[in-house]
Amino acid sequence: MNLNEVKQKEYNVLAEKFHNALFNSKEEDRKKAIAYLNSRGFRRDIVDKFKIGWCPPKAPIRHDLEFLKGRIVFPTVDEYGDVIGFSGRLLLGKEDIKSDEKRWMNESYNKTFCLYGLDVALPNILKENKVVIVEGQTDVIACHKHGINTAIGLMSDDLNSYQISKLMRFTNVFILMLDGDKAGIKSRDNIINKRIGKESNRIRNLKLHIVDLMVGDKEYDPDSYIIDLGVDSLKEKIKRSTKDPSEKKHG
Repeated sequence: MNLNEVKQKEYNVLAEKFHNALFNSKEEDRKKAIAYLNSRGFRRDIVDKFKIGWCPPKAPIRHDLEFLKGRIVFPTVDEYGDVIGFSGRLLLGKEDIKSDEKRWMNESYNKTFCLYGLDVALPNILKENKVVIVEGQTDVIACHKHGINTAIGLMSDDLNSYQISKLMRFTNVFILMLDGDKAGIKSRDNIINKRIGKESNRIRNLKLHIVDLMVGDKEYDPDSYIIDLGVDSLKEKIKRSTKDPSEKKHG
């Protein structure tokens, strides 16, 4: 067994401990973590499905994960069910965070291999023969809690060659639904033109569909779109995108 395998086993155990701490720790801050998750509409089944947890401020923990203390913990899990990294979110609101604090902190690990939520979405991707690609953890969770069960999330602003190849093992229908702000549009265009375009000779038969979350002058992400316009509207938008005659086909 090499060190990476040892570390992965340790991470699987840690994720379970964080998840249990969220519901069983005697520390008072646990209730704040539960309150935050409730405010986001994260039901218990969603919290369990994504192995969301909480790291107590005084928890004994390996040095490179100390940044998780006092934070809600979102593990990144691969398609085999193994935890490969952690992200942590402060319980404080934007107005309470010190200037030198970050609301979200991510472990420094190689995100080349990461697609958040793939372990949860994979059975539905195989069943429906499509994958919905969004940005980050909370957008994935928002999609799943509203029944968009093929959603997975990028851990950066790119969909790289390795990730494309991995997803092509499961489906050739990609629905790109990145945020409607300038950063999301830039990422989308880079993925279309610089990543998938350059890979077109290798990734034959890939069908790429785009869901635009810019509505008028309003910039939405999946979560805010659902809140303002409803999940049925978003599902219809996704459905329409796959019937768009201007779809980009490769191969």
